[in-house]
Amino acid sequence: MTISNVSNAASSTVSSSPITTPARSSETSTSTNVSSSPDVDQYESSFVGPPNPFISYATPANSDASPNPANPGLQNQLNDALTNARLAGPSAMNSGASSSPDEEYGEIIDHLSRDLTDWAVTDADVQAVHEKLDKMSPEQYQETMQRLDDDKYLGTYVGNMNADARSEFLSQAADKGYVGIREGQSFEVPEAAPRPPSSPALYRHSESLPSSVREAVHDENVANFGEYKKEYRNYIDDYSSQVMSASSPEEIREMGPPVNSVSPMEPGLKAGDPMRDRWARDALAFSPSHQPAYVAIGNRTNDLAGEIRPGSFYVSGEVEIQSDDGSEDTQFGVKAGGRLYQYGAAEAELKGTAVEIMGTPLGIDGGLSGRYTPGGGVQVQPDGSIGVSGRFQADEDSTSPLAGLSPFAVSIDNNGKVDADMRAFGMDTRYGEADISSYASSDPSTNTFELGARGEIGVNGRKFSLKGGVGMRGITAEEIVDSMNSPGFFED
Repeated sequence: MTISNVSNAASSTVSSSPITTPARSSETSTSTNVSSSPDVDQYESSFVGPPNPFISYATPANSDASPNPANPGLQNQLNDALTNARLAGPSAMNSGASSSPDEEYGEIIDHLSRDLTDWAVTDADVQAVHEKLDKMSPEQYQETMQRLDDDKYLGTYVGNMNADARSEFLSQAADKGYVGIREGQSFEVPEAAPRPPSSPALYRHSESLPSSVREAVHDENVANFGEYKKEYRNYIDDYSSQVMSASSPEEIREMGPPVNSVSPMEPGLKAGDPMRDRWARDALAFSPSHQPAYVAIGNRTNDLAGEIRPGSFYVSGEVEIQSDDGSEDTQFGVKAGGRLYQYGAAEAELKGTAVEIMGTPLGIDGGLSGRYTPGGGVQVQPDGSIGVSGRFQADEDSTSPLAGLSPFAVSIDNNGKVDADMRAFGMDTRYGEADISSYASSDPSTNTFELGARGEIGVNGRKFSLKGGVGMRGITAEEIVDSMNSPGFFED
């Protein structure tokens, strides 16, 4: 086979063909002048195999080649193919481009395979597989998933997904009917209340699913429930904030009770399935509660009623001046003190006192007390009490076990308030004798307990004292019961 005058070839091509190469000349006798074509070896080596009917071969313009008289049929077939290609246009060249299922599966395997030159399954590989699977019918999709599992590629595919890819994969699998899903449920609440989140959508487990897909289902359910828990906590925060800004109990009732959080089990799990314990550990642990909203309701109703919130902490201070009546039998005085709570509430009192009346342990006080609470404003009312007190003073050479506490004083009043005072040390000053003591007090009428220190100095028959401490307003058993029955607030 000889090619002549290639350098002078004029193109006689199919315009619609994307590739143009030198044409095969018709077979000629060996007497054809080969020496006139210096590149004959280059071109000859390029013509391997039978002619491609979709490639236009140029015919040298000055070629004297003629159809092969020995094989006219081959030339005719080539001419017919070229003619058909010209008539069909580019679409003829792509008519065989659609891949067969086996070819598509092979392309998926290429993305999931690893070797020395392609040692990682990348996010792009996972996305490419996802896109190919998305084009399949549900039947073909499920067959392909089974085939991937049989060939040990499904675990590679699922195991290399990030969180976003896993979400897309399971959404696609649900659309194709490969996995089931239980949709979330919304909740109706009054217009005055914040909107609670819908319960989370959870994918359904099935014993027929491969283990890698079940792991993906579990991880996605845990992620979905985790997102729900965050949204629910935000809802409770919003609800509580709105409660704390309410101007009346009626405004709180218009909001309706807070919606309780959900604690679902993963769908499809049977008794004894180890995944149930994993779900309890991974998802249900530290689930949010609606209880903080009821705490807010209790706090706000206390504020509006002018009461101190249970469980509140405070700092206190008091100044007192005492003087005897000249006979040193009765101590008269005046005291002023107050408490400041951590949430802004405050209490104050101004009272006159008389202790050790006529040399007895009897004492009285009376005056005014006031209270401020956010939302409840200021309340002022008369206040007074009657009590008795005693002091223990051990002799210097006493061997009593209580001698180490000397001097020790205790008092109790008609409200049940108990004060205990234990001297720490004393000193002489230029103004008189000074004592430093610690004290503790408990008042069941206000449900408070307080610890602190007191300093006292005597000058010319008068005593000046200053004390400061920290305390807590506790919670009673009745208040605990009320907090547990908080939903009843909305039934009043």
